[in-house]
Amino acid sequence: GSALGFGIGAQRNDDPLPSRCVQREGPSRELGSALQLTLAARPSTQPHSPQALMHVLPNPAMLPLLCCSALVSALIPIQSTWTRSLKEEEFVAGRIVVPTLARRIRSRKEMKQLRDRMFAEGVYPGVDYIIETIERPRNGPAILRVRPEYALIPKLERNWPVRVPVSVSPDWMTPSGYNAQVAIFALGLALTGLLGALAASTVLTLSVITSTSMAPTILPRDVLLVEKVSRRFHAPLRRGDLVFFEPPAELREIVRARAAAAGVAEPRRYGRLFVKRVVAAEDDVVGVDDHGHVTLNGGDIGADVDPNGPLASLVKMQQTLPLASGKYFVLGDNADSSVDSRCWGGLDEADIVGRPVVRVFPLSRFGPL
Repeated sequence: GSALGFGIGAQRNDDPLPSRCVQREGPSRELGSALQLTLAARPSTQPHSPQALMHVLPNPAMLPLLCCSALVSALIPIQSTWTRSLKEEEFVAGRIVVPTLARRIRSRKEMKQLRDRMFAEGVYPGVDYIIETIERPRNGPAILRVRPEYALIPKLERNWPVRVPVSVSPDWMTPSGYNAQVAIFALGLALTGLLGALAASTVLTLSVITSTSMAPTILPRDVLLVEKVSRRFHAPLRRGDLVFFEPPAELREIVRARAAAAGVAEPRRYGRLFVKRVVAAEDDVVGVDDHGHVTLNGGDIGADVDPNGPLASLVKMQQTLPLASGKYFVLGDNADSSVDSRCWGGLDEADIVGRPVVRVFPLSRFGPL
């Protein structure tokens, strides 16, 4: 039930059992369908409990989003101050000005008409012009006599200076204001991309399955889309739900022991996720015998382990007791290849990261889970 994550905010995952474990015929093969039972929604956390309060406080993963949002909010008044248009009385001989396409243009057609008019008059958006003289008629807009501050490409050159009305460009700016506008626009695009990437990493991730512990429901090399929103909003889980979770301490010990037995290096970081199916929640009575046989509320759901298989030494006898608050009992659909709650006990709700919702690859098996 492990998965190799990739993409924005993805996690890398592994299973302590080798993927060559063979699925047996018999009860364990039917476990996938047997586990898909209907369960009433698990009671949500009380609104005034400490657990509920933790979901109100900002998550550390959200801090970059909050910082970017604050920066964008701070740029709004700066943009309006630094990039304001010049008033007609601010046009004086010798001043350098930059005509721009109006920020108040409402349609592409209007923009094209304005641009064609500016080009016909010899006033090109974004070019620095020096005002040589200015005429202020009693009626009508001021008339500017301008020339570019620097040489233009031959196609744009003409007999300078040109005489144009101020109204030929709806927005005239100073060079510093125009440069600030371009810089803020570029920064806004970059922040938008960053916010989108951070939002995607907070909401969704892709994971590649690397083991057979969830076969036949999920097979090795399946690519799953995992949503994280439901867990952030503390949505209840039901029997049959698939969950991605971080390995608890007991599972880490199993990984460490198996790595030592195989003579390989112990993983330095546990940024790996596991995928299993929820079979029991709070107040459900679960029992496991030393053969891995699972009972739920007095009923038999199987999940026996091959006594000669790799799981035989890992399954531990668990007393038949109701699950504690915030605990889930999870199993793999392929009982012989799944290191799950039979080996390390109940899964803490805090360790659950998200739920796989769609298989995106291979395309022949594309669809919801």
